[in-house]
Amino acid sequence: SGGGSGGGSGGAAAEWGSGWAEGEGQLRCLRLLLSSGASVERKYFGRTALHLAAAVAGLEAAASFAAAAAAALLDAGADLCAVDGDGQTPLHLAAVAGTGSGGASVLQAILDTAAAAAAAAVRRADLSGRTPLHAAIRAGGPGGSAAALALLRARADPSAAEHAGSTALHLACAAGDSEVVRALLAGGASSSARDGFGRSAAGVAARCGFVDVVAMLLSEGTAEHAAEAAAAGEAAAKAAAASGAEARATALYAHPACLLHTAPVGREYDALSPAEARRLYGQPECAERLRTMLAPYGSLRAARFAPLLRRVAPRAQLADVLRVHEFSYYDALRRQCAGLAEQSEAEPAKPAIGRVDTDTEVTAHSLVAALHAAGGAVQAVADVCASPRRARNAFCAVRPPGHHAGPRGAVGGQSAGFCLLSTAAIGAAYALACRREVVRRVAILDYDVHHGNGTQECVRNVRPTERVESFSAAGATLRLSRVECKPWLSEEDGDNVFFGSIHGFGEEGGGGGQFYPGSGGPVDQSAEPSVINSPVGLRTPSAQWRRFMSEKLLTPLAAFGPDLVIISAGFDAHAHDPLEAGALLDSDFEWMTAELVGLAERCCDGRLVSLLEGGYQTAGGPLASLGRAAAAHVAALMDPTLVGVPWDARACGERLESGIAAAAEWRAARATAATSAAAAPAETQEDGSSRRSKRSRTDVDYTALQAEIEAEEGGGA
Repeated sequence: SGGGSGGGSGGAAAEWGSGWAEGEGQLRCLRLLLSSGASVERKYFGRTALHLAAAVAGLEAAASFAAAAAAALLDAGADLCAVDGDGQTPLHLAAVAGTGSGGASVLQAILDTAAAAAAAAVRRADLSGRTPLHAAIRAGGPGGSAAALALLRARADPSAAEHAGSTALHLACAAGDSEVVRALLAGGASSSARDGFGRSAAGVAARCGFVDVVAMLLSEGTAEHAAEAAAAGEAAAKAAAASGAEARATALYAHPACLLHTAPVGREYDALSPAEARRLYGQPECAERLRTMLAPYGSLRAARFAPLLRRVAPRAQLADVLRVHEFSYYDALRRQCAGLAEQSEAEPAKPAIGRVDTDTEVTAHSLVAALHAAGGAVQAVADVCASPRRARNAFCAVRPPGHHAGPRGAVGGQSAGFCLLSTAAIGAAYALACRREVVRRVAILDYDVHHGNGTQECVRNVRPTERVESFSAAGATLRLSRVECKPWLSEEDGDNVFFGSIHGFGEEGGGGGQFYPGSGGPVDQSAEPSVINSPVGLRTPSAQWRRFMSEKLLTPLAAFGPDLVIISAGFDAHAHDPLEAGALLDSDFEWMTAELVGLAERCCDGRLVSLLEGGYQTAGGPLASLGRAAAAHVAALMDPTLVGVPWDARACGERLESGIAAAAEWRAARATAATSAAAAPAETQEDGSSRRSKRSRTDVDYTALQAEIEAEEGGGA
C-alpha cells in the first residue's frame, strides 16, 4: 500500500526483516542517473534526493551508502538550501543524523561545499524556528554533540531561539552536554535567556538533574541570576538523587507476533510470489507498517533513538481483555482463528484468510498478535505507574490497531476498520483497576484521522446503558431491551474516565457518503463519562488542526486532571498518507505530542503511554510518512526539555499563535526571496559565461517554484 512512487521494505515474513538493500549497485545507478541529466531537485514526498540521503545517514545499516550518495549529489549541484514541507534543509537532517556513523560524514560534506551556500544553510531556520544547530543538539548522544560543535565552528548562531522559545543553550542543558554548553557560552550564548515556559538554562538543567551543568552556569552567570542558579543547583542535586536512568527514559514495546497478523507465514510465504502476496494480503493495515519503524532500516533504528528502552510486549491476560470486551466476542475471535489454524495445518501452502467484516481480515495468528498489542499497552501502563518508575513514558509499536473495536467488536453498523481489541481502553481499564494507588482518573486522547468510535463505546460502557434491538418476523417487530455495563473499577468510573478525539468528519468524494466511520460529529457528545469530539473537515491544514486541538481538547483535558494519559496515535492525517484525508506534516505530530507530554508533566508527573493506531504510507521505508511521523512522535516523547514543564492552556494557546505567525512570516520571506532571485542578473565570469553558484545548475522556473511553495503550505508532496 501507499501513495507515490518507490518500493516498500522487505516481505511479510515472521521477522523484522532487513529492509531495502544498499551497496555499490545502488550507487552506480545513482551516478548513472546523474550523469544522464536526472534532476537533483525533483522531490519525493516533499524532499529532494539530498534530503533523503541525509535522512538515512543516521541508520547504521545505510550510513556508508548515504555518505557516498550525498557526495555524488553535492558534486551534481544539489541545493543546500532546498526545503521540505516543514522548512528543513538537508543540513537539518544531516545534523540529526550526525549521531550515526555515517551522519557526520554527510554533515561535513555539506559544510565543505561552497562557502556562501554552506553559511546560508547553517543559519537557515525551519518553520518551527529550528536551525541545524538546534536539530543536532536535540538529536543528542556523542554524534549529536560532535555535529553541534562542527556547526558552531561553521559559525552557527549560538543565540538563536526556536519559535517555542528554547535556545541552543536550553537544549544543551536539557541534554546535560557540558562540552556543547561550554562552547555555546564561549560563543556568546546568554545564560539568562528564557524559554517558552519562562525557564532559564540553569532551571532546565536543574530539572533534568545535571548538577555539573548548573555549576558551570552559576560560575558564568551574573549577580542578577545567581540566586536562581543556586536554587537550581540544589534542585538538580535532588532530581538526580530521586530518579534513576529508567525513570527519565522512554520505553518502546513491540513483539514479532504482531508481524504475523494478516501476513503469509512459513510454507505459505515460501510458496507465494510477491505479486500473489500483495493480492491476498494487500490491505493497508499490513506488517510492513511495523517494519517501516522497527526493521534494521526502520525510522526508529536511527542513532538518535539509541536511548530508548526496547522491551517485549507480553501477551495480555484474559482478565485484562474482559474488563472491556464481552466474552462472546472474544470467544468468537478465538474460534475463528483456531479454525484458520486448522486450515493452514491441513494445507500449509494455501492461504487461510477469514473476515470479521468487509474491512477486517484475520489469519491463524491474528488473535495472538492482538493479545500482544493489548499486553504491550498493559505493560507500558504498569511501567510508567511503577514505584520506582520503570519508564518516564512509552510508545507501543504494535498491530492490529484497536480504536474501532467496541465491547462487541464493530460499532454502529460499521466495520471494525482493521481493529480486533481496543488496546487503549484495555490499558486504561487496567490502570484504574490494578494501579488504583496511582491512577484515579485516566484520559485517552485520539488523533487518528478516523474517529475512535470503538474506544468511545468502551468508555461509555463503564456506565449502565440500555441497548435495544429490533427484529422483524411474520409481519411483526420484536424489540429486545437489555442493560449493558462493564465497569473498570467502580460506579464512579463515569466521572473518572475522559475520552477526547480530533478526527476528520464530513462528506467524502462528493457522492454524499460520509468519511469512515461517520461518527464523532458535532452533536456526538456525552457528559457521563467525559467524551469530547473535535471533528474537523477533511484535509484540514496545520494551523486550524492545531487550534482545534488546543481549544477543544487540551483545555478540557487539563481541567479534567488525569493521573495517566493514553494516546491513540494515528498517523494517517499526514498529507502524504495514501488515504489523502489529512494535510498534516511531521512537525504537526511532534507539536501534538509535545503538548500532550507537557500536559502530562503538569498533571501526572509525565505518566503517558502512546499506542500505534493508523498510518499507511510505507513506500520508502523510513522515508515514508508513517516512519517519519512516528519518528517525530517518539522524539517528542524523549524530549528532555519537556521534563517538569509548567504547562497551562493559556500559555499553550499563546505559543501556538506565536508559532503560526512566525511560520507565516517564514513563508512570506521565502516567497519574496524567490521573486528577488528571479529578477537578479546572473553572475558574469571572466570568460563571459554566467552562473549563480559554484556548481553547474539548471535554470530555475520561479513561477513553478512559487507554485511549489504554495503547494507545500497546503501540505502537498
